[in-house]
This record gives sequence, C-alpha cells and structure tokens, in this order.
Amino acid sequence: MVNLLRIFYALLLVGVLAFPVSAFEDFRYVTPDSWSMHASPGQFKEMYRGLPMGKTKLNLSLTSRYRLQTNDYTSDQNFYQYLRANTTPVEIGQGTISTTLFSRFADDIDGDSNRDWGDSYYYYYEDSLDRELEDNDWAPRVYQAKFEMNKVIPSTDVTGGRFYLDHLNTFQMDGGDFTANLGNKLDIYGFAGRPVSYYIDTDNDFFYGGGLNFQATNTTNISAEYIKLDVEELDDDYTKARLEQSVPYGNIAFEYTNLNSASEYLLVGNFEVPQTGTMVGIEYKTLRDEVDTYNSYVVNPLTYTLLPENKYDLLDFSVYQGLGDHFVFGGGYEVRTVDDSDNEDFGNRNYDRYYGNLDIIGIPTYNTYVSFKVDYWDVEKNQDVSSNEKVQYGIEISQKVNNSVDVWLGTDFNKYEYDYINDQRKDSVRMYYVGGQWEPNNIFSFLVDFSYEDSEMYDTSDLEKIYTVEAWANIIF
Repeated sequence: MVNLLRIFYALLLVGVLAFPVSAFEDFRYVTPDSWSMHASPGQFKEMYRGLPMGKTKLNLSLTSRYRLQTNDYTSDQNFYQYLRANTTPVEIGQGTISTTLFSRFADDIDGDSNRDWGDSYYYYYEDSLDRELEDNDWAPRVYQAKFEMNKVIPSTDVTGGRFYLDHLNTFQMDGGDFTANLGNKLDIYGFAGRPVSYYIDTDNDFFYGGGLNFQATNTTNISAEYIKLDVEELDDDYTKARLEQSVPYGNIAFEYTNLNSASEYLLVGNFEVPQTGTMVGIEYKTLRDEVDTYNSYVVNPLTYTLLPENKYDLLDFSVYQGLGDHFVFGGGYEVRTVDDSDNEDFGNRNYDRYYGNLDIIGIPTYNTYVSFKVDYWDVEKNQDVSSNEKVQYGIEISQKVNNSVDVWLGTDFNKYEYDYINDQRKDSVRMYYVGGQWEPNNIFSFLVDFSYEDSEMYDTSDLEKIYTVEAWANIIF
C-alpha cells in the first residue's frame, strides 16, 4: 500500500506540473557520433559516397571485424565480414524503387583449441557462431534483402523480401508489407510472412496482421495493430493500441498491449517548465494479468512483448535541468511493486531506485563530452536474493582530437547477473573500456576498442576477469 501511495502522489505531481513542452530534442545537447560506441563499439559513422550506375547510384561498404576474448581460463578469436549495399531511389512513373542488402560472414579463427582445462570440460567461449559453423562454413547471415516501392502504386508504399517491419511493433520478417494513404489523416497497412530466426527452424511458422494510423486532430494521433501468430505451434492473438496527445506544456502517450488473455498498460508523459527549461518525465507501466509460457513468444527476434511474469506496477519519474552552456543535471526515482510478493523472481521484484547524472559539455575543450552517473538500489528480500542496498556509478568520456580522430573511455556497472554454472545470482559486474576511431579520408575508417570486465559471477578466479579486444576496418565505395 505504501508503494502504491508513492505512485499516486508522483502521478499527482505530474498533473500539477501541466506546463507546455518544446520538443525534448531542443533541450538536449548534441552528443558526438562516438557516444553510441560506449555501448556498441564499432558502429561507424555513415560516409556513403556511392558508385554511379546509370541513372542510379550504388552505396557500398565493407566492414571487417576481429574480436579477441581472453581470461585466465582460455581465449577465443573470431572474424566477421559485413557487406552493406543499397541503391538510391529510381523513378518509376510517379514513384520510386530502391533496394537494400545487409549480410554477414564469419569464422572462428582458433575454434575451441584453447580450452585449457581439457576437451572433457565445458568450453567457456562456446557461442552461437560455433553452433552456426557446425552447419555452414563461414556462417552466412542475411539481415536485410529488400526492395521498396514508394508511390509506384498511387498513394501506396510496398516493401518485400527480408526486412524489419516497423509500425507499432518492430520485428524481422520474410514477406511483404503495404501501407495505403487514405486522404491526409488516415493510413492503413497490412503484412504477412514468416519470422526470421538465426537459431531455430521457422519454416513452418507464419503470421499476418494489419493496422491503422489516424491523425484525428492536429494534436491527437491514434494507432492500432493486430497480429495473428502461428509460431512454435502456439496460436496467439496479439493486439496493440496507442494514443498520442499534445497537451498544454507537454505531450502524453497511452499504450495498451494484449497477448491472448494478458494485458499491459503504459502511460508516458514529457513536460517542460518554460521559465527555467526544466524537463520532467513520467512513465507508468502495469501488467494486470499473470503471464505464463503459453501466453508469450520468447524466441528472438519476432517480439519481446509479455514474457512469463507476475502482475506488477512500475513508476519512473525524472527531472533534467540545463545550467549555462556546459552543464546538464538529471535525476529520478523508480519504484516497482509486485502484486504477489510470494511470486517475485529474479527479473520481477519489489525495489526502489534513485538515479542521477551530471553531463559536462565543452570542458576543458570544445569537443570534450563527459557524463557522470550514479544509482542507488534498495531491493527487498525474496526467495531469489537477500535484501540488497547498493550504490553504483559510471562515467563516460568522449573526446574529438581532430577532424579524423575520436577517442572514448569509461566504466559502467551491471547488477543482478546470473551465474549459470553455479546457479547463483551475483550483484557486481563492473566494466572498464577505452577505444578510438581514425578516419584518414572518406573511404577508410579504423576502430579499436578494449574492455575489461571484473565480475563476481564466478567463484573460480579463472573466470572473474575477462578481456576483450575488437578491431574494425571499414571501406566505403
């Protein structure tokens, strides 16, 4: 009851703060391109120039990636080759046609020859690539192979092949999708095909669906989508609806999701105090029905919707404030209450979390970006873990040295990792990393990233410290 009262009062506070919002992007400072590499090293900037091909142009890039992982137990080396290609739109009648290809080939350079504990022991670095190579040399994957027709059929866009469907839901499919524009305010769409998985056979799986997007007024947008799933011998009905509303001094969104008999509700709001430029955010999510394995489809990458879970309420309240040209302060509070504490588990538990950040822009140089982060967790005791109070911190630094060189470094902290070998929960995994990218010209780009993980996941010292080195080379034609 106490936690529910906290949720009520936080929602009431947001109601009191009903003031207009300029777009949140107007407030946020522009971060460097390398910022995303703190989480995903090797994400090169787009530098496509293209090769002329008659009336169209082919944009092509080749990316080679080498990864070394090592610890006191053993090591593993993998090589990946990526090919990205797309054509600029070709005019056909009143519309255009374009194509896209994104594929990958890979190999394990040293296999499992470095299992230092002998062939009879579990190999720590056994991964999905090793499994793929057992069936196919060079482990080929096609992430996208699609064509798009925009307005070739009047007021209609058509996509076919392998692509990421992107309406109210986003997932990868082999099939087709169309969107028809009915006037200035209404779009309807439909799709059908087979889900894509790199790990299981989906030849007998199928799904179809459709939806609409309606701009009811200048400030109100309504969208809804239905999908029929016949996947892994599960016959599911999946529905999602969303209302987006601009209000004085802000905007709100309400979303409803239903998978068979299980329903989830989501409320999101963003507001700004115009006098001070203070940004206020609110998110409230509630799962009103228990979800078991028969109510969910958990195989990547069709959907990550309602996984097996007990009923819960989740509230997140945040405030951000810029100060001058160089500083941004932020902080927030998050609380999760599980409906039945006897059914708490590792991913669904009662907790209170307080978090904050300080971002520094342009100090000590114009191209320096620094972000400090701190979290305080207070997790209630349950059958899965003992009560836990923890302060964690992180720092990210990006520096543009010159027009050709970017460098970054940082440390981050992950809680509640799972030790599969010993069947234990561990609450301390810290990562340190440093990297850089060099672009000598518009054709070549090179990147190196080093990370060190210090973990409590394993009782044996051979696996506590893990080192990873990644090297990327990119060629753009």
